[in-house]
Amino acid sequence: MGRRLLILLGLGFLPALTTAAEPPAADPAAAPATQPAAKNPLPGITLDKQRRRVMLECSTLHSGVPLELVACMPNSREHEALMVVKARPQRIHLALLLAGFEPGHPASWDEKKEKPIMPTGDPLDLQVQWTDPKTEKQQTVPIEDWMAAMDPAKPVPRLEWVFTGSQVYENGQYMADMEGSVVSISNFPDAVIDLSGKHSRDNAALEFKGNDKIMPPAGTKCTLIIQPPASLRVELDRFGKVLVNGKAAAANKVADLLAAHRRCRDDARVELTVSPDAAKADVDKLVRQAEDAGFKDRIDRRVPSTQPGAFVFPANDPLAAFDLLTGEWKLQRVTIAQNISDQQRWLAQARDRRELLARQYAELAGYMNLAREQYRQAAAQLKK
Repeated sequence: MGRRLLILLGLGFLPALTTAAEPPAADPAAAPATQPAAKNPLPGITLDKQRRRVMLECSTLHSGVPLELVACMPNSREHEALMVVKARPQRIHLALLLAGFEPGHPASWDEKKEKPIMPTGDPLDLQVQWTDPKTEKQQTVPIEDWMAAMDPAKPVPRLEWVFTGSQVYENGQYMADMEGSVVSISNFPDAVIDLSGKHSRDNAALEFKGNDKIMPPAGTKCTLIIQPPASLRVELDRFGKVLVNGKAAAANKVADLLAAHRRCRDDARVELTVSPDAAKADVDKLVRQAEDAGFKDRIDRRVPSTQPGAFVFPANDPLAAFDLLTGEWKLQRVTIAQNISDQQRWLAQARDRRELLARQYAELAGYMNLAREQYRQAAAQLKK
C-alpha cells in the first residue's frame, strides 16, 4: 500500500482518486457554447477497465539489433529496444494498477545469500498493433512475433511477462522515470514489466533481436497492448483451497475471478490443475463454477508436475506450494497449541484435585487416628 501511495503522490493524482463533494451543477443556460475538451490524465495511454487492457502509444525503432528491452521512454535506451513509448513509466504503472493488476518486485540481488532474486508480479500478455504501410491494413500480433532468437535455428516461444513495478529511489523518485525501462527483457531493476526468470544483460548472453521480417519500418506508429494472458491458471489442492495465478483465492471470490477473466478476452480459457488427493466434491464445485462463468468448452486440464525435486502441487510453483503448506502448518500449530493448552489446564485441574484429595485423606487419617485413640481410652475405662 505504501508503494502505491508513493506512486500516486508522485503522479499528483491522489486528490483525483479520493472521494470529495461534487461542486453544484452549473446553469446550462450560462454555459459557453463550446466546452474545452477534458484533459487526458494519462497521456499516451488508453485504459479499458472492463477488459483489463492498457494500450500504449508507441513508435517503432530500428530492428535487427540485440535487445535488452521491448519498450523504453524517449531519450533513454532506444539503441537496445524495439519501440519507444509516449507515456511516462510511472503513469503506465498507475494505469496497470487501475486495470486491476498487482505488482510484484523487479529483479535484484540478495546480498546475504549472494544470489539473484527473480522478478515477480501478475502475469501479462503483450500484443502489438499497427497499420501496415504497404497494405494499409491493421495488424495485431503477439509481441514475440517482433522478436527473433539470436540463434536463427531457435523459434521464439510465448514468453512469461510479469508486472514487476520499478524500484523507487530513497528520495521517492520512480526509477523507471529516470532510467527509462518500460518493458524489459534483461531484468532491469527499473522495469515496469519484465520477463519472469533470470535473463542476463551481458552482450554475449542476450537472447533476442528485432525481427526484420515482420516489424514495420522505424518510426511507424503502433500500440502496445497489455492485457491478462488468455489462460487463467487455477489450481486446486488436497485441502480444497484454490490458487488463481499462484495466489490463494477466497472461496467466495473464485466465481467472481472466473467471470471477470471471461469478460477480459474473447479467447479466454482456464488452465486447471487438480491435486490427485483433492476431494471429488471440491473438483466438481470448481468445474461447475468455471462452466457457469462461460468456460464449458474452455477448460484445459493439467497434470501436477512430477519432475524430480519439484512439488507435486502447485504445478511448477514451489514457492506457492511452500506458502500453502506453511499456511496449513500454521493452522495445525494453532490447533496443537489449543490442545496443549487444554491438556495443561486439565493437568492443572488434576493437580488441584490431587492436592485436595491429599488434604482430605490427611484429614481423614487424622480423624481415624483420633477415633482409634478415643476407642482405646474408652476400652481402658471400661476395664477398670
